[in-house]
Amino acid sequence: MDCRTTIFEQNEITYNTHTPMKKTFLLLGILFIAFGCAKDENAAVKSDFQKYVNENFDNPKDLESIISISQCETVVFDSMLMDAKHYMTDYKQTEEHLDSIHEALFNRVQDIIENNYRVTRFIQTHQDYSCVRTLLGNLSADVNIKMDKITKGTTAYERLEKELNDSTVQYNIFTKQLVKYRVQKDNDMKIDSIFYVTCNNGAPYFRKKDIKASDFGGNAIVIVDLVANDLMNDYRILVERSRLLSEAESALDVIMELAE
Repeated sequence: MDCRTTIFEQNEITYNTHTPMKKTFLLLGILFIAFGCAKDENAAVKSDFQKYVNENFDNPKDLESIISISQCETVVFDSMLMDAKHYMTDYKQTEEHLDSIHEALFNRVQDIIENNYRVTRFIQTHQDYSCVRTLLGNLSADVNIKMDKITKGTTAYERLEKELNDSTVQYNIFTKQLVKYRVQKDNDMKIDSIFYVTCNNGAPYFRKKDIKASDFGGNAIVIVDLVANDLMNDYRILVERSRLLSEAESALDVIMELAE
């Protein structure tokens, strides 16, 4: 046996035997470094919350623990602007549809008056019939609604359109995270929550209430008020117009049958 070969083979065996162990130690070292370098993304929130507790709780020791911290969410007024535009589109389409129904019904009655003596005579001589009263009364009511809208000046739709198209207005941008925590209250352990907020990339602060329309500044309050009140009131008028015109159409169909 060649001694050199034997020693070489022995060294190779020893090296190969230790290689998996070396790989294991290397892997563990990488993992320890990785974990050591990993940062708590909510560390700042936790630190600021502890300061808030120390400064605002009657007894900071009442805080038992933080339960959860939500993902950071950016809050902008754009979603409310999109909602307002959606309501405006829906309103305009509904209004145009009802105007077309009104025009078609009015033209139909006009054609009857000009070309159908029998039906015209029936309407003139049977105004005590509910179908005749409904036709004439509802058409008149719908005309009055349209005239009132014209004489009142700018509508809610027009005012809202002006506000939405004002490109000079700037709105605040927020980030928020909801912090849930367990706290001692009245000799009982309870769960409470608070929002961790920044405004326009400013210093973070805590607030109990969620972001609301007035926080965005600009025309936010005016837009929300126009949508929630004025435009909705006008939309209810459209619903009433729809009822009036539907009843008037049905009444005219009855009249046509009775007059034959």
